[in-house]
Amino acid sequence: MSLVRFCVCVTALLYVVSAAGYIRKMLRKGSKIHPVLGAWILALVAFSMSSWVYWHGVEHSIEGNIGNLAGTLNVWIIFLSVLWKNVRDKTLQVAFNASQVVCLAIGAVVALVWLFTPYDGFAYVLTQVICVIATYATWKKLRVAEQSSEPIEMWLLVVVACFFAAYPSWLKWEVKGDWKGLLYIFRAIPSTWVIVCQINRLNNERRQRYQQVLAQRTSHKRLVQLFRSL
Repeated sequence: MSLVRFCVCVTALLYVVSAAGYIRKMLRKGSKIHPVLGAWILALVAFSMSSWVYWHGVEHSIEGNIGNLAGTLNVWIIFLSVLWKNVRDKTLQVAFNASQVVCLAIGAVVALVWLFTPYDGFAYVLTQVICVIATYATWKKLRVAEQSSEPIEMWLLVVVACFFAAYPSWLKWEVKGDWKGLLYIFRAIPSTWVIVCQINRLNNERRQRYQQVLAQRTSHKRLVQLFRSL
């Protein structure tokens, strides 16, 4: 097996494992993961459009943009699971905030650019802009949250997958000038890492609060024992 094929297989596997882990934690009894259907619809639109635009471009291959293609599979798996959970729990409702409405509007522009102009490269760039705005919305939500509703393992696996996808994407750019896969990598790694940092901050703050409560209880217990010994 060549190094390129190995990287492609590992990338796809990590994205699938990431999705499976997210679903497992979401469906677990007492889970604190409560995904918003509107957010996953937006992710589905952004990733599906970027994969569609890429695949119908002049230069395209699975290796050249495995990060984007596997990411689309990841989003589809999670979206269908979130949809099924909402139907099962009878909580099916869709609402979009201002950032998501902007992203959907850009999505409509992408469709028009791709359909009526020869600038498929520009249309692809716009799909990555949608992903950046969507990531910002997630970061903003986590910034004001008291605890994370996102499993950090899922996002870490995506970062690792992007690093594996970087080599075949770079090779396709160097040999055939296929730059779209590299654009995805340069967009996905920093934006995903920002989310990882926010989730890690929230987890650390939660851990510190737990330790403070535990220390207070221990201190109280010692005081009670001291008074009883007098």
